Amino acid sequence: SVLWKLYATSYDQRQFTEAVRYCDDGAKRFPDDPRFVRCKLWLQTVRGVTANPTMAWQEYQKISSPTPPKDWSPQDWRLLQAEGRMLVAAALGRTGSLDSARKLLAAARPDPADDKEGELAGVEAFIRTLFGTAQDTTEALSILNRYASGSPQHRERLANSDLFKCPGCGAIFNTAFNDRGFNCWWCVNFSIRFVDFRD
Repeated sequence: SVLWKLYATSYDQRQFTEAVRYCDDGAKRFPDDPRFVRCKLWLQTVRGVTANPTMAWQEYQKISSPTPPKDWSPQDWRLLQAEGRMLVAAALGRTGSLDSARKLLAAARPDPADDKEGELAGVEAFIRTLFGTAQDTTEALSILNRYASGSPQHRERLANSDLFKCPGCGAIFNTAFNDRGFNCWWCVNFSIRFVDFRD
């Protein structure tokens, strides 16, 4: 829908006030569209949005059915559910319930058969950076190391990126992450949020 595209563009451009508005409008107009559950959960990662684990769980319940909607494949539906649980963990972590958040993150990891490319590893790594602890930042790096080690084609993609240096991505990406082969591709795809929320 147009509202989903407007939300996604606003989020990616870090125009979070607009992202909240488009997400809320979409949820009102299309209450059965799982994408607007997804946007509400992703907004739980934004510093300017108050973290609310109760609301996050309520939103997650809307996509918890084992039977996917007719326009979703079973695999995509399971991945959406796994991502949703990880985003609930983000809300928990941001409100200080770190142990619960870590347990939920670990339990939410998808079956490798569903997530063959390991894309949700990046979501978990990003969420762990929101917790603001050395333990979780170290685990985020470890997750990304495992991702690249297990996917040589992804490591090559990262190493050959035209955007190897990211002036806006902060020291952690231009030093620690680049040293491990995680260059600007990671920053552009999900770590730009890491920088904004941790500064």
